[in-house]
Amino acid sequence: MWINKVGAVQDHFAILGTPSNPVYLIKGEDEYALVEGGLTRDVAIVISQLKEHVSDLSMVKHWFITHSHYDHCGAIESLYPYLENVKLYASEDAVKNFRNEKYVKKIRQLNAVIFDKDIIEFPSDLQQIPFVIVKDNEPIETSIGTWEIMYTPGHSSCSTSLYHKESNILFVSDSLGEIISEKKWFPLAFDHVGKFIDSINKLSSLNPDVIALGHNGVLTDSDAEMAAVHSLRGYDEFVKFISDLKNKLSLEQLVDMITKKYKTMDHSFIPDNVYRKSIEVLLYNLQTEALI
Repeated sequence: MWINKVGAVQDHFAILGTPSNPVYLIKGEDEYALVEGGLTRDVAIVISQLKEHVSDLSMVKHWFITHSHYDHCGAIESLYPYLENVKLYASEDAVKNFRNEKYVKKIRQLNAVIFDKDIIEFPSDLQQIPFVIVKDNEPIETSIGTWEIMYTPGHSSCSTSLYHKESNILFVSDSLGEIISEKKWFPLAFDHVGKFIDSINKLSSLNPDVIALGHNGVLTDSDAEMAAVHSLRGYDEFVKFISDLKNKLSLEQLVDMITKKYKTMDHSFIPDNVYRKSIEVLLYNLQTEALI
């Protein structure tokens, strides 16, 4: 089943934010955890939703950031002050980006564009917020359970996935690509295609009950079981589609064709020029790696 709406998925698991940009909540007996860092524009929504599920926000004690792209960390600076006991986790490369003034400025700029609002001041500074650096294959023990960290690069160099053993939920963020339908996926290999494929194969070794995506909700049952297979098939179909057209069209025309075919979900969180540039990067990676 593909669940692409906010709200409770299970008694201990809920989707906050928006379907296109979810922030996930895992509930324990005496503490809670968040996965994904959301968007600046969605902070008020996430706070309201959190208060529906959590009686005291000081009980939110763990917050896992899957990677440092602006649409996965935009809520941190505004939400962090509300979570007085929270500990943030991210990969070493992600934390390096969060310590970079120019990078953080870009995160804020892109969030401001989609928020359609100038943000004069943030209540906290991403460059100063403490993070726990997580390592590949490292277990993080919490009272909610064990979180297994997996480095899954390819979409970005800093991408991590998380497996929560007790609930058998796998949080993959964008490491499987973008789901368009249960059997149609778009490959988000914006850093390295080979590593993207390797990460999908790595994730396919697990057998979770639920796969939580970076965009467009969660997959359960047979859709979760087949997600990696469908993701790889989507990659193969995309490469064939590109290979048939790349010598017949200009780059601009090719990007137009890809946009028409694949940009079917809610992409209000990404400016058109950024979306098009991302496609150009994907095509460059495929060419550079001699895959088309």
